[in-house]
Amino acid sequence: MSVNTIKSTPLIDKHRNLGAKFTIFAGWEMPLYYRSVQAEHLATRHKCGIFDVSHIGKILLSGSGASQLLDYLFTNSINDLQSGHARYGFFCTHTGGILDDLLAYRLDPGTFYLVVNAGTVEKVLRWIKQHAADFGSQVQVTDLTVSHAGIAIQGPLARSTATAAIRKIFPSVHVESVLKLPKKSFLFLPVDNDFLILSATGYTGEDGFEVFGPAETIATLWDLITADLNTSPAGLGARDSLRLEAGLPLYGHEIDEATSPFEAGLGRFVKLDKGRFIGVDTLREHASRQPTRKLVFLQMLEPGAIPRSGMEVLSTNQIVIGKVTSGGYSPILRSGIALAYVPTALTDPDTLLQVKVRDRPMLAVVTGRPSAKSFRGTPT
Repeated sequence: MSVNTIKSTPLIDKHRNLGAKFTIFAGWEMPLYYRSVQAEHLATRHKCGIFDVSHIGKILLSGSGASQLLDYLFTNSINDLQSGHARYGFFCTHTGGILDDLLAYRLDPGTFYLVVNAGTVEKVLRWIKQHAADFGSQVQVTDLTVSHAGIAIQGPLARSTATAAIRKIFPSVHVESVLKLPKKSFLFLPVDNDFLILSATGYTGEDGFEVFGPAETIATLWDLITADLNTSPAGLGARDSLRLEAGLPLYGHEIDEATSPFEAGLGRFVKLDKGRFIGVDTLREHASRQPTRKLVFLQMLEPGAIPRSGMEVLSTNQIVIGKVTSGGYSPILRSGIALAYVPTALTDPDTLLQVKVRDRPMLAVVTGRPSAKSFRGTPT
């Protein structure tokens, strides 16, 4: 990728002023960290972290055929999705692999805002347009990835922090409508000839919001929220360690076109009884039988053992049974953690396995994914 094709977030000057260290991710120059990944991770767990997520794909579907098209592409149910609510699911291939995972927001009966992965935007747009052709002029597809910026405010203090900032920009918004916004719900806020979405969603295992809209409004929100002493700017490093600690999948690691939602433990987001959609026949077959492998959360049992993506997972008798898909250090558990696919027979909780770290097999145990309650502790 040439330097000329690298995109910059609208907030990049703010990141530079905060001393951010940058990385290139999915063609975007993004902050990796400001102070340190661990400090930003813990700040989000104990207080509030704010992340620039402008690189995430944002696609608008509109028109009289939009609902019908999306229901055909999406594994989750669309027909019963109410305006002001969002739903997680997948676009799957005809063979049941995951083309992408996404959130679908219903703005009104015929308009949807899709939030897709940064690295899959072009592929998803091609997929939508390819199938939209079957619906003629009844569907309009608009890529808002560059024109809309985004931030995520996450952590136990995120709601109060975000509410105060939102009220300064939108004084007519009632405090309770933000503070008590149900999860997977959102507020649609008009901004001149555009709009802003304030959504009770996230990718950290914490409560909080994701906000998408015009760059100028998002920049104002960033300034207001970062001025709060309980809020820490956080980069992609902490965003990744937080989602890993919460056991959340990342496209290209835990899920891809060779992976079924059922082996990833995400079958609840596939509604096989909703009618025809792409991949339904193969997915129905997947649901009817036990997968040969499943995704598990591993906690390392030996000090200093930090697993990384691609490392081998072994049985206790030294047979290679899989590979780590994501790995790192958990500041809350104070140990190495990983997500990995292993044979279904070895996925029960408390099963002992090994991960080959620095060419040495080191003990790990299969555990359940941590809950938000387990993240709480004394701030450090």
